[in-house]
Amino acid sequence: MRRLAIAAFAIACGGSKPPATVTVLPAEPTASASDTPSALPQPNTATPSGDAAPEVLAVGKVTVVHFFASWCAPCSKSIPELGALYAAHHGKVAVVAVGEDDDEADMRSFVSQFQVSFTVLWDSAASAKARATRWRVNAMPSTFVVDKHGLVRFTHVGYRDGDAKTIDSELQPLLAEP
Repeated sequence: MRRLAIAAFAIACGGSKPPATVTVLPAEPTASASDTPSALPQPNTATPSGDAAPEVLAVGKVTVVHFFASWCAPCSKSIPELGALYAAHHGKVAVVAVGEDDDEADMRSFVSQFQVSFTVLWDSAASAKARATRWRVNAMPSTFVVDKHGLVRFTHVGYRDGDAKTIDSELQPLLAEP
């Protein structure tokens, strides 16, 4: 089991490249959405200094939640593409990137290269990577497209060229939903 997990992690971070995993959930949220595995709690987040930070999910907005790390080579492609996606849908889509580096300075240095304008949070080692655990992240990067009701509608494990176009096409019907 451990070897399988290590192999999956290596593939997600740029090893052999099978197609990215995409999970598609039903288009309509169910009445018991909060009881389904696709409904995630809105975790309380805080900046590394302990100040209040925005919730990971934007209430009433489609949200793209992206887990990344500075040591992850594909993340250096995904972060700028998320920036372009955020700019294209500014005001309609929230983008939140969650850094999984053990050292906040490494995360901040990595992000500063890309002039990021969307929200970036640090999942500190002291928090035992609480956000990544809550979101069941097992590879870097991992991206979740969440509808206006807080349901994960699409999941992307790893990164492949063209993922931003795929995510953009996933956003269109979600933005049209009430």
